[in-house]
Amino acid sequence: NGHFGANTAAAKLFDEWLIPICAPALLADGQRDLAACPLIHPSPDRRDWRRWLQKSGIAAPIDLMRGQVFDSLEQGNAAAIAGHGVSIGDLALSLRTIE
Repeated sequence: NGHFGANTAAAKLFDEWLIPICAPALLADGQRDLAACPLIHPSPDRRDWRRWLQKSGIAAPIDLMRGQVFDSLEQGNAAAIAGHGVSIGDLALSLRTIE
């Protein structure tokens, strides 16, 4: 909610836009069915996948109780980049920067 306590200053940088992310090799292996892919949960309560599924309107049942659970988006991103499955990541933080 952006309120982190009386002794903390905060500034909103951007809105969070959650998207599924994975290593390109996972798609190259033909794993395009999300229900069959190994899931990575970047939060112990699995809220990020739940939010994304509700907003995306995907009709296929996805078992959110399966998959690896981490404590942060950063850890979920690292596991996805390493090819361990599909995680939920923030679009702005997942974009590759071109210089």
